[in-house]
Amino acid sequence: MNIQGFEPVISAAMLCALVSSWSMALAPDYSDTAQVKPSLERLLAPLSQQAPTEIRDRGLQVHLEADKHLEQLQLDYRTKLEANGWQVVEHQGDNWGPFEAGELVATRNHNHLVVQFSAHAGHAEIDLCVWDHQPRNDTCPG
Repeated sequence: MNIQGFEPVISAAMLCALVSSWSMALAPDYSDTAQVKPSLERLLAPLSQQAPTEIRDRGLQVHLEADKHLEQLQLDYRTKLEANGWQVVEHQGDNWGPFEAGELVATRNHNHLVVQFSAHAGHAEIDLCVWDHQPRNDTCPG
């Protein structure tokens, strides 16, 4: 049997199989997010009853609002975090006239959490972001 005429077809099929296997090896594994999400949701539950949204690097985010000043919010969240096994590793806050902003960064085992606060005239917006690892960029909101 003469296979010379089939050489381009065989080469193309082999190339397709090779590209397919590479793309499968390099493609992000979205099942990771599905596996990680429930454990991250359990970590957020004591801090918020709202459903989180997914953000980059397999993280979750919750956006909240409160009628409190920054200093009180940071104290409240620090207390909640520490009561739930988190270690606060960074705590900062500042104000510019009537505007206030702050951040808490906490870790728990290999999990990483950032709480961003912005407040004006006693009304605050809060973003909670949590990851199952230390992301390269932990800016919250994600």
